[in-house]
Amino acid sequence: MRKLGATEHLWKRMGELDSNNFVMVAKVSGDVDVSKLKAALCSIVENQITLRLKLIDDGGCPSFEDQGFFRPELIEKEMAEEELNHFLETQLNESIPVDCFPLWCFHMVRCSRFTYFVLTFNHMISDGRSGSLFFKYLLKTLNSVDYVIPRSEELPPFEDELSSKKGIFYDLFCYFRALKNYIFGMTKQWYKLDSKKTGHHGTGLITRELPLEKVSNVLKVCRENDVTISAALSAVLAESLALSKDRNVGVSLAADMRPLLERSRSSEIGYFVSTLDLVKPASFEKSFWPLAKNMKVQIDLCFTKGQARFDGLIKRLALAFIKKQDSFKKVIKKSVNNTVLLTNLGRLDLASSYEELTLHRCYHVPSVHLIEIPFIAVATVTFDDAMIMNFSYPKALIPLEDVETYADNCIAMLHELV
Repeated sequence: MRKLGATEHLWKRMGELDSNNFVMVAKVSGDVDVSKLKAALCSIVENQITLRLKLIDDGGCPSFEDQGFFRPELIEKEMAEEELNHFLETQLNESIPVDCFPLWCFHMVRCSRFTYFVLTFNHMISDGRSGSLFFKYLLKTLNSVDYVIPRSEELPPFEDELSSKKGIFYDLFCYFRALKNYIFGMTKQWYKLDSKKTGHHGTGLITRELPLEKVSNVLKVCRENDVTISAALSAVLAESLALSKDRNVGVSLAADMRPLLERSRSSEIGYFVSTLDLVKPASFEKSFWPLAKNMKVQIDLCFTKGQARFDGLIKRLALAFIKKQDSFKKVIKKSVNNTVLLTNLGRLDLASSYEELTLHRCYHVPSVHLIEIPFIAVATVTFDDAMIMNFSYPKALIPLEDVETYADNCIAMLHELV
């Protein structure tokens, strides 16, 4: 048993967990041996403790408890290919309550000659990179009876691992710097709601792809300009909003914190993400590569142990001083100024062929939850012959055609870069 970390406490206090799903999809062809698949799922559960956790709230002191080995349910479905997106939207919007067990489910969906493995989990227990790790273990186990899945241990939340008493003065320095940025650098809402509410609730999803040849060219020009692909994508997402120059544009980047941890977590399924807030200043000239370099500088400044400690400090202060759930929601609504959340997994550590199975695609989709302002989550991954870009959005706030226009603008800009 372990107590919740600051991030987990924050999510639970907000009530966000009951609608915060994350979906990971693998598209395969070939004969799927159902008995082997069930055995592989059991093997992952046996070796990865995160998949065995249950949230226990005893007397207002919530904690995660290992429920021990169990046989996970394999849910089998059959549908037409064109029905798949609707099914994925259902997975995004049908909550996995925090008081249920397990906090994830697995579907095998047959569509014509393809089979889709769909992993849905409550975002509290895992992130997109861990989702791809799940499929790595699954496919390698299906491929070879001799493959041994790495075994994880019960460890404290990553915030605790990044914290230390020696860092308190740096925490305070970061706090005042962030407060200054919040007061003087606040981004403005990019989308007028009054005439745009659609009446449809839940998370919607559209997908775009960039051919691998174009992806390779984008990576090449990124290297030539000394810019990471995440910084370039952040700049693309900001520029594609086509806002007037009198306002800042905010982009959030979901950053993998594993490299900053004291001990390796590279083989563990779990949640190891911190959100970095990036800003395109209103005064910035309309020139792409200087903006991308500016984004890289912001990422480098934020992606530090000190900043991670600061994040934990702010969450602990919020937990200490804001007691009511409604108050939490008001604070979040007021402080979420960014428009787009980018989760870029890059090139996945997955093969294209696993003997009897061929892996054609593997991608992730986050739900858009509780944020009551127009907001788009962009999930990107490069696999085999394309970069896949999934755009999820709140249906009640943004019409489908506007999201499609935004996605097309992003793809067009990526083409223009090369």
